[in-house]
Amino acid sequence: HRGLGHSSNVNGPDLDSVYTAYHSLVGRGPARRYNLDRYFACGSLLTANGVTHRSVAVPDAPDRGGYADLLREEAGAYVFGETGDYFTAEYNFIPSARQEVFFGSASGKSYAVQYSGGTLRLLRREGKNENVIAEQNVSLTEGKLVTLRIENGDGVGYLYLNGMRVISYPAEACAGKTGYALSEGVGYTAYTDEVFGTSDFEALKNFPTRFPATGYLKGDMRGFSIRGARRVQGGVRVGEPESTVRIGDAYAVALERGDWVKYAVDIPEDGTYSLFAEVSAASRGAEICITIGENEVRASVPSAGEGYRCVRVPLGEIEAAGGVQTIRAEVISGRAEITFFEAEVTETGAVSLTSYDTVNGAAQTAADGSVTVSGERGVIFWKNTGHTDFEAELTFSCELSVGTDLGFMIRSSDYSYHSAQPAESWRGYYLQLGTSIVTLNRYDYGDLGALGIMRTGDTDLGSGTHTLVIRAAGHAISVDIDGAVVFTARDEFAFLGGRLGVYVGSGSIILHSLKYQAK
Repeated sequence: HRGLGHSSNVNGPDLDSVYTAYHSLVGRGPARRYNLDRYFACGSLLTANGVTHRSVAVPDAPDRGGYADLLREEAGAYVFGETGDYFTAEYNFIPSARQEVFFGSASGKSYAVQYSGGTLRLLRREGKNENVIAEQNVSLTEGKLVTLRIENGDGVGYLYLNGMRVISYPAEACAGKTGYALSEGVGYTAYTDEVFGTSDFEALKNFPTRFPATGYLKGDMRGFSIRGARRVQGGVRVGEPESTVRIGDAYAVALERGDWVKYAVDIPEDGTYSLFAEVSAASRGAEICITIGENEVRASVPSAGEGYRCVRVPLGEIEAAGGVQTIRAEVISGRAEITFFEAEVTETGAVSLTSYDTVNGAAQTAADGSVTVSGERGVIFWKNTGHTDFEAELTFSCELSVGTDLGFMIRSSDYSYHSAQPAESWRGYYLQLGTSIVTLNRYDYGDLGALGIMRTGDTDLGSGTHTLVIRAAGHAISVDIDGAVVFTARDEFAFLGGRLGVYVGSGSIILHSLKYQAK
């Protein structure tokens, strides 16, 4: 698939989820596919529950949703339904002097939102006492429909008016009836007993995937068993005990020996999948066991380099059946602070020089079996090369001059092309060839800098045929050219998935042979 088409970011029908609806081109177009992918939030980071080019679970509906015909008159007010302690609700109505939205009456306290005289007010009532918790001056057009959104969490709550956050307040558990003072002018109303993304916990994670480790299933002994878990006001797991720590921009679930968490996943088909985790540097030495069905893999957390908060850990390859499954992650020894899990399809077919996908530019296979890649930003990826650990031996020839930009893409993924995009719009490593210099760069939709730069001595890579050997093992990548070790580089926060490919920003390269072995 190529390119992001028209798109729109929207709240899901359950009010607590966020989706992007978009289309992408198939091949080079103009045929299109429609996509609808969900986001998961972790601190200030978002991950996409996709990209999905297959059938996946439909978005959830709210716990209750509908129009004025669902209101029931009760004690002079109009009740729509009853929320739980923590919830998200949406009210569409025409404001008037006598209209108000109310919620949370089960504990003897109740709340109301009123608008009059250009001021939106949040009131708390208990018995005959009424207090203004917060208020905000707003400008509304008389007689027009408005949308009020309430997010009532544990310790903090927000009011949004027509999509803009206008009031923050000290929220508390306040289950109870919700509705309106008047039925006139009432439009669509809905609520769900989820808030601040807690619906992510029960959502299926669509393989291949990257999702927050804090997004495990709800319920003690159902979705988790964490001995040190405690209720935290304003925490990640609203309404549940948790054991979390903040690491940079993300939250991690902190697990001690014997603790476990489970996730609901949707696996597209039977196959082998590579699993990875992102864990804190403080988790060094912890052993993690991952179970899917009857199969399991175990891995130990390596040391992180100086100055690194986290390290990416290859957990191993696991056989998994297609369909809805659960992943169980348990700490066998030590303490692990896990921010994200990832899963990628493990390609198991044979690798050959002439079995490749042309992503951009031009690639031609000659009668002698050699492959030429050329054109501005010519890109190919060899099929079945999506392994973390591998050894690849290539023979090649090319012409190099000042300004020539070509080389090999290692563990590369998420390549994106548009004429106006930077050339570095992909993730992985780029081994750039020069006449006397070889550079290994780290790309993540931009050049993050060189991991290794070495001179090739008397070897002129722009003349004759040369043999290149790439060895990737965990966090280390080594490069040999014509039998000499050029360099070994280490990336503590390594890219662990992705394919082997060729990039030609300008010029051309002829590939004569390829030997590839997964380790």
